[in-house]
Amino acid sequence: MPNLKHHGICDASAAIPMSKDRFLLAGDEDNILRLYNSRESGSPLLEADIANYFQENTENAETENEGASQLADTVFWITSHGRNRRGKLIKARYYFFANRVELKDGQLLHQAVGRSYQGLLDDMLDDPRLKKFKLKKAARRSPKSGGGLNIEGLAATPDKKLLIGFRNPVPDEKALVLKLENPFEVLKEETARFADPIQLDLGGLGIRSIEYWSARKCYLIIAGAFSGVRNFGLYRWDGIPSHAPEHLSEIDFGELNPEGLIIYPDEPEHFQIISDDGNVERDDCRCKRLPVGHPGKYFRSRWYSISK
Repeated sequence: MPNLKHHGICDASAAIPMSKDRFLLAGDEDNILRLYNSRESGSPLLEADIANYFQENTENAETENEGASQLADTVFWITSHGRNRRGKLIKARYYFFANRVELKDGQLLHQAVGRSYQGLLDDMLDDPRLKKFKLKKAARRSPKSGGGLNIEGLAATPDKKLLIGFRNPVPDEKALVLKLENPFEVLKEETARFADPIQLDLGGLGIRSIEYWSARKCYLIIAGAFSGVRNFGLYRWDGIPSHAPEHLSEIDFGELNPEGLIIYPDEPEHFQIISDDGNVERDDCRCKRLPVGHPGKYFRSRWYSISK
């Protein structure tokens, strides 16, 4: 299948399936959820503004949504927890939140679950098992600099927990993964509890996206450089911390900038990759800088399968 073009936003990042032919996307450019057809190019079918989820974000700053995953009827979302590219601290980038979303009578209905939590990074810094990763120092740097901090992956586990995947830092050239043991309690402003940290060998790359594929009983991981260098790979991992992920060299992302994975419950053979096209040049302008309504303001996606 050729690339699909989804109009209205360029910086695609976090997405979840809503049905066999619909997905819901949060991007980096605003605080709006957009529903798209997963099989056809086109504009958003429906939109929902979630700015009111973030009580402290009075200026409606971008929350830099990066990862999403669903447990039962609750969708969890995580922002980058990193500074902006100039190294400036922006509090709106430090949210862990959740909602319930449904399609009903042609409307996209949504409701926040609990309170949007801004203490996740502090909880990590307080965990003695994470001291060796120097996250406090990393948190002061820009996210795409060496040793910076940038979270981009979130995956539900079979035991109803969440895996948090770091694009940066990549300590000892291994991707860092944290298992959040109490996601629902965190929404009630309880301190986050983590399992022992996991480090995965992804060829020196960090995590751009991670999702559990229940039909295959494995995780798929998009690996990428912590910087803006084009270096990507797709890996399969059985979820056992001591086991190395398998590089799926058969997958060629081509000109895409893979940023998100969508695994549909009714698709045991195929999955969808979404591309972050914010910095793609169109009409002599970076996509993210194009005005709303410009025909070049879109992100791409493509369907893939793996042989076994």
